[in-house]
Parts: sequence; structure tokens; C-alpha cells
Amino acid sequence: MKTLSLLLLVLSALPAHSAPRACTPEDLRAHLEKLKLLVAGCAAAKTAVACDATAAGSDDEVQLAGGTRLVEFEWLRLALASAPGSSTATADLEASAKRLDVELRELAAAAPPANISSEQATLRSILSSGEFPQPPPPSLWERLRDAFFTWLDNQLNRLARRSAGMMWIPQLLMVILAVVACGALLWWFSQASRKQRLAHQSGAAEQLAAAALKDWQVWMEEARRLAVQRRWREAIHRLYWAAIAQMESRGAWRPDPARTPREYIALLAPESGARGDLLQLTRSLENFWYGGRPAEEQDYRRAAGLLERLVAP
Repeated sequence: MKTLSLLLLVLSALPAHSAPRACTPEDLRAHLEKLKLLVAGCAAAKTAVACDATAAGSDDEVQLAGGTRLVEFEWLRLALASAPGSSTATADLEASAKRLDVELRELAAAAPPANISSEQATLRSILSSGEFPQPPPPSLWERLRDAFFTWLDNQLNRLARRSAGMMWIPQLLMVILAVVACGALLWWFSQASRKQRLAHQSGAAEQLAAAALKDWQVWMEEARRLAVQRRWREAIHRLYWAAIAQMESRGAWRPDPARTPREYIALLAPESGARGDLLQLTRSLENFWYGGRPAEEQDYRRAAGLLERLVAP
């Protein structure tokens, strides 16, 4: 009952205050610092003069970046007025000082930095000094590209909003995109295979043309040198072209650089004695040269024997 009576007495002693004053963040910061000094003086003396509640002033209304904020100090006035003769005055005043510190920290976090215009001017002067090159403006192609992608994004978003219940449309677009990508990949693969095949055919034609230009004895000499090096596979290859060059020089067929080994056999009459030997020599070429099978010395000697019968008069 005594506590309630004391509280009513304190409240009746508090003066009535006018509307809060409009102030800047700097004014509010100065007011809070002044109130900290007032609380410290009251805590030291705990007299009615040192703890004058009217010295706290009115409430403040400050304009911050997030809007207008009302800072009330009724709690501080009550703590100051009740401090003289109160057994809890020390704890109450310590709590008031901590609350003022919290108000100062919140103000520092919410208030915009001072002299921001001068800082911006300093930053602009640094950037324009030449030490930091400015990015070039976008080209016409980049502007058109960005405008197209922006338009496409808007169209897709509009389509998605209109077809909220038609989820098959985005799925259909994804399927079409996948089909187009796979088709482009297959087309590229077919073109690359065709170019490789043409290059192979061109290389074979050049090889045949070289065979027509070389004398058969030159082919024979190359085959002997390769045989000495025990390179049987390459030696059999030279023996075959020696036979082709020698038969062509005797008029067995009309020269044609695009002709294949099997076509040479077809040009010989079935009753020709050279047909069988050329067929066996061609098979040796196909097995050891084109087929990549390893050749031995006896394979080379067998091919050399076939060549001797083919070039014999």
C-alpha cells in the first residue's frame, strides 16, 4: 500500500509535457548524450536537484531513412523522480544508462552517414582520375541482344501466367529444344564423317596417282630396303605397287588413279594366268596393309615370288 501511494505521489509530481519536438538525428544524439550525464549526476547525488525530472526534456520525433520515429523518455522521467530516497535507485539508474546506450547504438545504425554528398563527390573524382578505366558503353549489337532477351523473358512469363493449368507447354518446349539440339549434333557428326571419308578417298587417290608415276623398279628397290630393315608390312605394300606399275607399263589396262585394288583384278580376263597371282598379292596387301595384321618374313617372300611371276616376260 505504501509503494502504491509513493508511485501515485511521484506521478502527480511529474509535470505535463507538450507534444514531442521534431529533430534531426544529430539533435537526438546530442539529447541522448545530455541525458546520460543527467543520469550519472543523479546516481552520484540522489537529490531532488540532481534528479530533476524536468531536465530530461520532451520526447523527440526524428526523421530517419526508414521513416519517422518517436523516442519517448517518460520511463527516464519516472526513474529520475523516484530516485531520491528509493532503495532501488542505483539499479534503476544503471538500467536507465544502459537503455540510453541502446538508443545511441540504434540511432547510429539507422541514421544516414554524415557528409554523404562530399563522400560521393570524392569517390567520383577518384573514379574519373584515369586510374580506374570506365567500362565502354554497350554496342548496338549488345543493346539489341539484351532487348531481345528481355522481350523473350516477358513473353515466357506472360505465357506461364496465362497457362497456369497447362504445364505441358513448358514441357513441350523443352522436348522441342532437346530434339533440335540432338538433330544439330547428328548433322554435325554426319558432316564430319563425310569430310573424313572424302579425305580418306582423296588420300587413296593420291596414293594411286603416285603408283602410276613411279617406275616398278623404284617400288622394287624400296621393298628391298624395307625388307633389310625387317619392315615386312611396308615391304609387301611396295611389292604390290611394283606389280601394278609393271603391268600398267605393259598395257594391261588404261591408267586410272581412282581405281581400287579389286578393280585391277576385274580388268584381267578370267583365263589370264596373271589374274590368280595378282589376286593372291592383292589379298596380301589387304591383310597386312589395310587390315593391319603383322607380317613375317615368309609373308614377304611369298609376295616377292608372286611379283617375280607377274613381271616375268
